[in-house]
Amino acid sequence: ARSHLAHGTTTVAFAFAGGIVCCVDSRASMGSFVGSSETEKVLPLSPYIVATMAGSAADCGYFIRYVSARAKLFELEEGRPLSVL
Repeated sequence: ARSHLAHGTTTVAFAFAGGIVCCVDSRASMGSFVGSSETEKVLPLSPYIVATMAGSAADCGYFIRYVSARAKLFELEEGRPLSVL
């Protein structure tokens, strides 16, 4: 029997005693066409927080800029970095 495999961006993160490793695939597709095989999908929100990108690049870009700005504002207002816990 033939199985149907879902498609999309794969994101995996591992926490260990020394920190966190976050990995994603690097392909950007346009329908069934691979538009780029080297897309940057792990992006910093702050010095201690990253986000992974999946879906619409424009929506993800807006979201990442917005959350990054909010993290900076939090740090200015609270005098400490945004918690990651």
